[in-house]
Amino acid sequence: MVISFQVSVELFKLGIPVAISYQIGTFILNIDNQLISMFFDNRLFGIYSFAYSLISIISTVIVPISTVIFPFLNRQSENTVMGQYSFNTAILFIFIYASLTVYYPVRLFIEWYLPNYDESLIFFRLLLPGVGVSSCISILVFNYYKVIKKSNVYLVQGIVTLIGSLVLNLIGYYLTKSAIVIAVISLIVLFCWYVFTNTYFIQKYKIDWRKNTFYLGGMILVFELTTQISNIWISLIIYLVIYTILTLCVYHVELKRILKVFLKR
Repeated sequence: MVISFQVSVELFKLGIPVAISYQIGTFILNIDNQLISMFFDNRLFGIYSFAYSLISIISTVIVPISTVIFPFLNRQSENTVMGQYSFNTAILFIFIYASLTVYYPVRLFIEWYLPNYDESLIFFRLLLPGVGVSSCISILVFNYYKVIKKSNVYLVQGIVTLIGSLVLNLIGYYLTKSAIVIAVISLIVLFCWYVFTNTYFIQKYKIDWRKNTFYLGGMILVFELTTQISNIWISLIIYLVIYTILTLCVYHVELKRILKVFLKR
């Protein structure tokens, strides 16, 4: 099949913003690790990189879902796709923040078999909730912008976020010289990136954003607070209890909808 010159130009125009956006997203997710390698000694960099590698492994398991989601979304009309956005985000958050219980077996494994990497658990704990944000952006937000053919909007948002992340991380470093502060700033930047990428959907499609944003921020705080408890079993139980209560309170409508689908089967 011969592709006309005009079609080739259109594909090129659509593809370039997508490719650049993907690379910028990678830079945003890696900027803290790069700054740690530049400003801190090899020992701390090794500890941080180990925690970062654990996060990458978990993300690698989740993010490939996007390869299935995009073709599915692309077969639906724009209004239908956007009408499902808030619901799809809710389902993703429910799944991911239940999956964050993986922190506990990983923590036990490191404490028992890799005690030299104990310090990496501090960074692992701080960075892990960001998987919920990065996965949402990679799996849903990025694909939604491609479906509605607004990759250029997503590209601009990515550039602004990247610059903001670099500035904030540098300020955090020069004021505190703390790797922990850089990790915290990176998590905050991810949350802001999620909010920023949703602004276009809010303005044009009037999506319901409050519920998902509240749940995301709430679960990040719940995870960070409960994982500070030294007793791992008490920490796990408290996290699961609060997760269950918060999920039922915030997403009772969505959970009923899911239950109806399963009952029909």
